[in-house]
Amino acid sequence: MGRKRNRKRKLFLFYLAAGLGLLFLVGCALWDQIERERDLDERLALGQKFMEEGKYDQALQFYKGLAADYPQNPPGDLALKQTASILIHPGRPQKKYQEALDTWWKLLKNFPKSPYAAEARSWINLLTAYLDQQNKLEKEKQQLLQARNQTEECRAKLEEFKQDQKNVSLDLIARNQKLMAQKDFDRFVEENHAVLSKSGNKLPADEALYALGLIYAHGENPKKDSLKALGFFNRLVREFPRSWRTEEAKVWIKNIETFERSKQIDLEIEEKRKQLRK
Repeated sequence: MGRKRNRKRKLFLFYLAAGLGLLFLVGCALWDQIERERDLDERLALGQKFMEEGKYDQALQFYKGLAADYPQNPPGDLALKQTASILIHPGRPQKKYQEALDTWWKLLKNFPKSPYAAEARSWINLLTAYLDQQNKLEKEKQQLLQARNQTEECRAKLEEFKQDQKNVSLDLIARNQKLMAQKDFDRFVEENHAVLSKSGNKLPADEALYALGLIYAHGENPKKDSLKALGFFNRLVREFPRSWRTEEAKVWIKNIETFERSKQIDLEIEEKRKQLRK
């Protein structure tokens, strides 16, 4: 009997020690997890503090580091979201739209089930459209530069006009240049409208139409009106297809239309940002 009791006591003590050891290990694991979560909370609070203080470059580096530490697990998706948002934040003077787009794609690829996945898809569509538009605008700028280079060649062709037409057109150009230099925009418009009334569908009505389109597209004109500029340029192309100003007018038409589309996309981006802040 004594031996059986001793054996039972030893087994009891063994299982008790094993249970206590297991409980100790579980407790240590839970404690480590709590410590990790506490450290993570502190890190996230630091990133938020950078944002609130307007330290966007520091916030950007912080969230990039956090994303690198959690490439496949949360809060890596949050870090990517914040990184993409900071890259095009209004408070940063130089925005990086392409890098922001790449970051949203990375979030969608690495975290397809993230709560931010839907937001990523929305931004991907919007930024893709915006960047496509910017690329088109850049091409249009290059075309405009080429058109400006060709302007001097076109001016030389004025000498081929009949003498009376040449004198009238050159006189109008000279007066327009003088008024433009004086920034007398109202008189500029008045005189060119008078030329249109007198000329009808004959030269130098084409020059007057071009000048009116140019003045309403002028950045320093307080009465700048892109739609009016577009109307005069379109009228020039339609009524004077052989004018030496026609090709320049076509370039202006493309650039104004591109600029208006770009402004619309900017408004959509700002509206989307306001909705996300709510």
